[in-house]
Amino acid sequence: MSRKKRSIFSTAVSLLLSVLMVVQPSAGRVTAYAAETVQGVVSENEMPSVSDNETIVVPEVEEPIVEENEAEESAVSANETEKMAVSANEAEETIVSENEITAFSMPADYTLTQTQQVKKQRLAETLPDFEHAVEGIDYVKNEVYFLCDSQEEADKIGKAYQAESVDFQQGVAVLTINEKYTVKDVVAASADITNNLPAVWPNYINYAFDLDDDSFFTITEEDAVSEDIAALDASVAADLATEDESTAMVVNNNQLVSSEPYLLYNDEHYQWHHATVGSSYAWKAGYTGTGIKVAIVDSGVTPLTTVSDELPIAGHKDYTGEASGTADIVGHGTHVAGIIGARLNGKYGCGIAPGATLYNVRVLGDEGTGDDADIIKGINYAVNDLKVDLINMSLGGYFYSDDKQEALDNAYEAGVTVIAASGNDGHKDRAYPASQNHVISVAATDNNNQRASFSNYGSTVDLAAPGVNIWATYNNNDYHSLQGTSMACPVVTGEAAVLLSANPAIYQLTGPARVDALEKLMKANATPAGTGMGKGIISLPKALKVAVATAKPNKPIISAAVSPDKQSVSISIEAEADNTIIYSADGSTPSFVNGIIKKGFYYSSSLTLNQAKSYTIKAIAVNDSGVSSAVSTVKVTLSPFVTQVKVSGPTRVAKGKSIQFNAAVAPDYAVNKTVNWSISPADNNITVSKTGKVTVNAAATPGSYTVTATAKDASGISGSAVFEVIDATRIKSVSVINKNLISLDLSQEIGISNLKVITVDGSQAEASDFYWTSSNSAVATVAQDTSAIRTKAGGVATITALANDGSGKKATFKLTVTEKVNSISIHSNSPGEHLAAGKSKTFSVVVSPATATNKKVK
Repeated sequence: MSRKKRSIFSTAVSLLLSVLMVVQPSAGRVTAYAAETVQGVVSENEMPSVSDNETIVVPEVEEPIVEENEAEESAVSANETEKMAVSANEAEETIVSENEITAFSMPADYTLTQTQQVKKQRLAETLPDFEHAVEGIDYVKNEVYFLCDSQEEADKIGKAYQAESVDFQQGVAVLTINEKYTVKDVVAASADITNNLPAVWPNYINYAFDLDDDSFFTITEEDAVSEDIAALDASVAADLATEDESTAMVVNNNQLVSSEPYLLYNDEHYQWHHATVGSSYAWKAGYTGTGIKVAIVDSGVTPLTTVSDELPIAGHKDYTGEASGTADIVGHGTHVAGIIGARLNGKYGCGIAPGATLYNVRVLGDEGTGDDADIIKGINYAVNDLKVDLINMSLGGYFYSDDKQEALDNAYEAGVTVIAASGNDGHKDRAYPASQNHVISVAATDNNNQRASFSNYGSTVDLAAPGVNIWATYNNNDYHSLQGTSMACPVVTGEAAVLLSANPAIYQLTGPARVDALEKLMKANATPAGTGMGKGIISLPKALKVAVATAKPNKPIISAAVSPDKQSVSISIEAEADNTIIYSADGSTPSFVNGIIKKGFYYSSSLTLNQAKSYTIKAIAVNDSGVSSAVSTVKVTLSPFVTQVKVSGPTRVAKGKSIQFNAAVAPDYAVNKTVNWSISPADNNITVSKTGKVTVNAAATPGSYTVTATAKDASGISGSAVFEVIDATRIKSVSVINKNLISLDLSQEIGISNLKVITVDGSQAEASDFYWTSSNSAVATVAQDTSAIRTKAGGVATITALANDGSGKKATFKLTVTEKVNSISIHSNSPGEHLAAGKSKTFSVVVSPATATNKKVK
């Protein structure tokens, strides 16, 4: 078992990872951002900022100097976080005693450099937050780390802390501390600016978690501002109109789209994010990210074995020490890699930059967990060994690390652009590394080009990209749909690869100038996506000066053939070749946004509509560029026949009395719902009116008769009921017992026992002596054969017991049905099992069933 496993496998971690890739973040936890949608706002917990100047002299005052954040509107990321005005000594006292601190010491002749002194000060500023961190959940038990130049130096510093140097790679040293001390003891001593101990940092645990929609597709070898893509295209066209015509290339978004099945609008695995950013315009113009090297610093990448050219990886490196090596056990890194660079091969889906060269740098283990030390190693390896152009990090957390900032600074100086996810808490809390210097922070949008409910936002966000229900490669030869800022981040990384490959002038720059120029280009060609979403969503056509096809296709032609009896209509719709038809039959206007139907249905073949009084059919045509036509409309009027007649009423009537029958006609939209009444066998002493009232003369012959109601339209549909003529009435009087106290639970019943009945002959009344009705059948019904009142839902109904003999004697009572609550669930507005000091959470309660009479809780 690796060192990471021994340290990280705590009971709390096991609980968090009990469901595959559904791990909730807590304060201080670093997280691979592909998470669930949350609601509400959590109070902001500021983290310390980092200065670009590493030669700052430590001030001779109790509290550190607070520096200004860089301007938000800068073309270059300047996501410095605010310092906390807490003195180092004050912070120490909250964690460890002075005696414990003096247990650690460097040789007396060891002198801290100015950089080391600044790091100690930075560390001291983070102690108030670290005090609330939980061992085994927020940071690795018995481990700290730091940056140094050699194993010899790592051993020396380890000895000073009475700790063992257990790992040294890529300039990152990890110490296992003596069991008689805690990580908080060591960190507090390290932060004391009065001693000569170098700063060491808690090795914060990183969690990879995803909220998926359980959508898988297994590949086999056998085979802001709400705008739709047309509106975005129009915006691009308008911007390009001011450019020199010689610099703009006009392409149609067609052939390459149709070559990839998952880029077709009506495919169930549709990759809608390509339509939003305009990927296919870039591909058609010849820009696919070719020659650009991208490091995926994540949970590993597992290539698709059944389709070897779907996700080729140029190199693999593992820093987790797991037996699984560089393989992706949880699927997160493979999904991220596919969003960036799955190949454009006409087989399934593809990445934004299908020509980019991908490198797998694994820093998260088999359970989707890792630590800060491994992340820094991964960054350093990608920069120094691979010499990549871009680094994608779909992960982050809420604890700042100055050593991590140093790695990011080095990447910036080397000309490497680092792109990270902003976080999935749905509020303005800052996540790291996204909010650190020299990192492009990416928020997530939905298919309306607005902020996804789960996405973090605020002043540190630089750009936005689609992050909801994104289909991409997955381990075990799957394509899978995930959502989160983890998915939005690689969309921007893919766009960066495309733009870098298309702009030799930027690519040839070196160091910070290259990073700054690329970021400036992306931000200058973004469409706003709402407040706190940075510059918005990058438009590749706009950035590449590729004019999009904005001409609307012709309207589709709708043909409607009504049947001779006007009971149905046959609809056929035609459009120009290669256009997609979307229609509606309820009068609503079809809507197509970012390649996704918002209203309406795909039309594939003629359809027959019936059983409605009228239809309003509307249709639009959508071309391969995602541009919709004007709306075609056809209105059709039908004459629906009656399809059912149901007759109900009393079953007995005494001679000389009358009873009322009712005919329920369906459907309610039938043109003619009137009926004709008749009785059989015919008897001159028994008549039925036009309204269904049966009158029996005294001379009528006792016996069984049938009353029938027949629809007057051409359908000939009828319904009937049987009644019996008897010699005399049976019920003398009837009244209700406890008339004003009738209240039942949902599962209870009440019947004839609630009636006080006096019969003519003094005999016991039976259920069949009454015809029962309910004013609200949704609340309660009555079984005629047993008189049992059956409750169905909470509410009120009036129950009537009518003497079943034509005497007209009846009793009514109001029935109140109470539906009890059977379960209560509590949900948080943000993920995570822990709440740090200074933060807040909102909880909501869901009461089941939704129809419960009283859903109040306390």
